[in-house]
Amino acid sequence: MLQAIPLFPTPVWHYRISDWETKKEQLLSLHEDKPEYWEDDNFTDFRRDNLNSYSKEFSTIMIRELMEFQDCVKQSFVGINGLSINSVWTQKYLKNKFMGPHTHGSQGFSSVIYTEFTKGEHKSTCLQAYNCCPVTGDHQEIELDVEEGDMIIFPSTMAHYANPSESDNQRTIVSFNMTINWNV
Repeated sequence: MLQAIPLFPTPVWHYRISDWETKKEQLLSLHEDKPEYWEDDNFTDFRRDNLNSYSKEFSTIMIRELMEFQDCVKQSFVGINGLSINSVWTQKYLKNKFMGPHTHGSQGFSSVIYTEFTKGEHKSTCLQAYNCCPVTGDHQEIELDVEEGDMIIFPSTMAHYANPSESDNQRTIVSFNMTINWNV
């Protein structure tokens, strides 16, 4: 009997954030809109000296979703004691701006919160599979169906990118990385 065995499945989590309008306002107030954070119509406060400047406030705002995810991970993966946020940052994209393919290294999990996002005008983050299609050799990738107020969480080693924005409206995301705390 022939049987296909789906080796190495990769979970990605998709949340609809509760009490979104309140949390949106709080999340947007976290970052400072400094001129040095703008480069070629892209905004990012992802800087070595800034990565944890508002992680405590962020964690307070997102505590419900973060605890739910942590509980899920602890039940799903043997040996995980918990998760720690090690960086939080904001990205803003204007028309024709993008983020090329990249990973966040082997630290645990990464996340994108679609903070200012117009469905139909903006595209979600494109996630790439770890392997190519065995028939064509093409990279396998997916853009999840998201809307403003959604959060996706994925392994930090997963390549991902943002396609160029075709909208005149700004697309804003808040992203963060979580380190795995292992049982010793």
